[in-house]
Amino acid sequence: VLGNRPTGFPTSTSNEHEHDLFTPRWLPEGFREDLLTGEERRVYRILMRHEGEAALIDAKGIAAQAEMEGKYSDRRVRAIVHALREESHLAMCSCGEGYYMAETEEELAKFLDFMRDRGLSSLSIVATFKKVSLPAYCGQLSLEVR
Repeated sequence: VLGNRPTGFPTSTSNEHEHDLFTPRWLPEGFREDLLTGEERRVYRILMRHEGEAALIDAKGIAAQAEMEGKYSDRRVRAIVHALREESHLAMCSCGEGYYMAETEEELAKFLDFMRDRGLSSLSIVATFKKVSLPAYCGQLSLEVR
């Protein structure tokens, strides 16, 4: 059901869960579905029906249900999911087989670990080419961000 938290998740939206990974990401404060584009809204609604890794759906399935046509529709799905995660902070998880909404804090933590490891792997490759250690390169990045 759109807008509801799954059973077993924290119900408070106050800052008392500031360090809780899941609470601010399920339906973040201020999230407004009406601000999504048509494609984003369709993908969002499809994924809301796929709670938990056991109920995952692949990109081609999302594209078909969202009536997204074209040779590269699965790439478009990936781009939309990326944007929804980044801009709306929705707990849209993925694995090699498809996408799903986190049903538990453990699923979200597992996904975030996967994303961290993937990011570190990419940074490690960059550091290798720059002939610096990963910690040194990450230190350089933190200086660039400031």
